[in-house]
Amino acid sequence: MAARAKNGLERFSTVAIVLHWVIALLVISNLVLAKVAEGLKGAERGALMGAHTALGMAVLAFSVLLVAWRITHARPPYPAQLAGWERLLSSVVRVVFYLLIVAIPLSGWLMVSVHEGARGIDFFGLFTVPPLPISASDQGGNIVEAVHKNLGGAMIYLIGLHVLGALKHQFFDKMPYFHRMWPS
Repeated sequence: MAARAKNGLERFSTVAIVLHWVIALLVISNLVLAKVAEGLKGAERGALMGAHTALGMAVLAFSVLLVAWRITHARPPYPAQLAGWERLLSSVVRVVFYLLIVAIPLSGWLMVSVHEGARGIDFFGLFTVPPLPISASDQGGNIVEAVHKNLGGAMIYLIGLHVLGALKHQFFDKMPYFHRMWPS
């Protein structure tokens, strides 16, 4: 359920706000880990990629929770000041975000699973996420890796668009937009 903030705009629910920021922090951390790991080799790269894959599974788990929450709980309405094109763009960006926060970790899990002798994903020593039940394939692995990297690149651009939109609404349009999704 949405709650009305002091500024008159409806806020997202506490659960939606927490899931939004947890996923955002995990995704940004994972993008940074992947970028840093690109320049490394051997054990250092393996350690970072191990953390990257574990965080990816956390993103997937929280994303499934967010999608379930969104299906069962209404989001607050758009502020009346938003133009029709802004509402449409916001809706498209939101749907693409949902697709990416599920597809990127799934493609990463698939990438790990497609290697010969795949042992799964170690989740920070707590448990192992088993590999997906698929056949090993170098060619398939290369394709999935390219898809995974391209989706990650798309995520970077989408984050930028999302942040720019929020800043535009907050500072240029003078709508107290941050309060809708900011923890109080």
